[in-house]
Amino acid sequence: MEYTRRYCVYVALLAALTLPVAAGCGSGNPSTVPVKGTVTLNGNPVDGASVTFVPEAGGRPATGTTDASGQFTLTTFETDDGAPEGKYKVGVNKTSAAGNIEAGAGGAAPPGVQLSGPPGSGGPPPRPKSELPEKYGNAEKSGLTVEVKSGMEPVKIDLQP
Repeated sequence: MEYTRRYCVYVALLAALTLPVAAGCGSGNPSTVPVKGTVTLNGNPVDGASVTFVPEAGGRPATGTTDASGQFTLTTFETDDGAPEGKYKVGVNKTSAAGNIEAGAGGAAPPGVQLSGPPGSGGPPPRPKSELPEKYGNAEKSGLTVEVKSGMEPVKIDLQP
């Protein structure tokens, strides 16, 4: 009988210690819906663009990057997990360094241009240049909106000049 009582105490103790640990295993993040889509400019796929879904109700934005075929998958909390259901304002941005200058024959820079050297020696660094119409870079001003919901079709974002 002493053996049975001891066994019950051990089982109860083990359950008491295990239950809080198992309850704490959840991420605490809201559930998400997988979101995939395509970004095009004048019908042509846009490679290397950053896509940002900003929730209208506030909260964490979802982001993705387009591949060579213009396709993206959104991430909010974990890689490719999608976004929580709701309405979003969408921004699409792609920049490249402005003023990329190629060396001329023999590796020489054009007159008055320094290709490398210590900071400040050749003037300020060039500002990044948007490769897409700038209005799309700001989700608040782009005019692009998407409603994320369960079972949704892939998002199609066709940018116009």
